[in-house]
Amino acid sequence: MKNLAIDAHNIRSGGGLLYLKKILEFGNPKKYGFNKVIVWSTKETLQALPRKKWLIKKKNEKILIQNKKKLVDFGIILRTYWHIFKFKNEAIKNNCKVAFFPGGINFSGFKKSVVINLNYLPFDQNEIKKFHFSFIYLRLKLLRVILDSSIKKSQGIIFLTSFFKKKLSHNINKKKTSIISFGVDKNFFYKDKIYKKKKYTHKDPFIVAYVSSIFPYKNHINLIKAVHNLQIKKNLPIKLNIIGTGYKHTMNILKNFLINNNIKKSKIMLSGFINNENLIYLLKNKIDLKAFPSSCEAFPNILLETGASGVPILCYKEGPYKEIFKNHILYFDLKKKKDLEKKIFQLFCNYNLRKKYSKKIQKYVNKFNWQNCSEKTFLFLKNL
Repeated sequence: MKNLAIDAHNIRSGGGLLYLKKILEFGNPKKYGFNKVIVWSTKETLQALPRKKWLIKKKNEKILIQNKKKLVDFGIILRTYWHIFKFKNEAIKNNCKVAFFPGGINFSGFKKSVVINLNYLPFDQNEIKKFHFSFIYLRLKLLRVILDSSIKKSQGIIFLTSFFKKKLSHNINKKKTSIISFGVDKNFFYKDKIYKKKKYTHKDPFIVAYVSSIFPYKNHINLIKAVHNLQIKKNLPIKLNIIGTGYKHTMNILKNFLINNNIKKSKIMLSGFINNENLIYLLKNKIDLKAFPSSCEAFPNILLETGASGVPILCYKEGPYKEIFKNHILYFDLKKKKDLEKKIFQLFCNYNLRKKYSKKIQKYVNKFNWQNCSEKTFLFLKNL
């Protein structure tokens, strides 16, 4: 039987690591003609992967190294060298007939190869401009070239949505493609979520949460303005909890905006990073509405997790959102100045509307599971 090679040299954290962990956790490679799955990556990434009898983890502590603590991870130079000049020979030596690149980068020269694109930002020129002429701006421009070239060098491409596939249609030609959605962990589901609370007070306010990394395209200021207007103009007992960390420049803009507008921390709170355990607790007990004004996403898995917890969602109407969530969440238009504010007010006032969308989204996200994601991925790799 043939083996499957996975080059995860550029997988370190976030959606890429989550995806790799889950397809391996729920994988059954022998069902799809693979005797062994061999993953090459850094020590840190390999330690995060599940233990399976058919899974072989390969590391090279002199070359496959990373440093998350530094702004620039110079280990990427060594990892890139290994990917271009060493991976192909290593994979062939280990009887691998198909190579998979979950980090989206493929300059290996391996004949039967598949990439998956998990990052839409490098392909959105309007959103890249929000970084102005900065290190991240240049990095995204370079990454666009690298990802485009990787698609051209691969036989198969996996997309998370049709929206993403259409945006890259100029690169696909006659290549084999598949659309495979992410899944959601069962521990996010909360069967006992019932909207008992019909009235809110300033001591027990209505809590809107925005759980996401902090970058210019996430549009935090739009949400802060909307909630702050409802607090000031309508004296609503409402609080915004911004959960996440990210780009230092954008974080400073948020902090300065709060200070310059005399917005108290008790009204709009920057909570920073929280782990999964605490996030699940907040979703199940401390959040009444999830707002998501991000204007650039490949596949917002946090919305699946939110929906599983029974929290109603108010989301930006463009991008892949309607394809993924259809009519099971509410939408707003960022281009209409007061639309976000109006929709939050509508949900605050209407208990039955919140309850309706709580039930709708929780039932709907059941269809997104990691078992399906894993099976579809291995099937695509088999049929390459």
